[in-house]
Amino acid sequence: MLHIFNRQEQLLAVLDNSPYYNIKHVERLNGENTLTFSIAANHEDSQFIAEGNTVAFRDIDLEWQIFEIRSVTDLHSDKLERTAHCEHISYELFDEIIRDIRPTNISAASAL
Repeated sequence: MLHIFNRQEQLLAVLDNSPYYNIKHVERLNGENTLTFSIAANHEDSQFIAEGNTVAFRDIDLEWQIFEIRSVTDLHSDKLERTAHCEHISYELFDEIIRDIRPTNISAASAL
């Protein structure tokens, strides 16, 4: 089951196994962690498949995996299909700079 949340982390929809398909979760050690899935464009919950929303599901170890929808592709062929391309939320931290704020040359009591 996929849980869809908006940017304010409010639950929008819970998709059981029937409406989505072509789901592909790629997780490589020290590499990419992406998710792609498709849903019929005429499904009532397809409106929530939008850039910036998040998708959560439990993996094989029953741990929650949370992804941000980075792009959405609509395919108009014999059937209407919406495909979400997602990246793991840990990607947000890749460009953050961590400053060293440890106190130096002071006593433990002063540091506390």
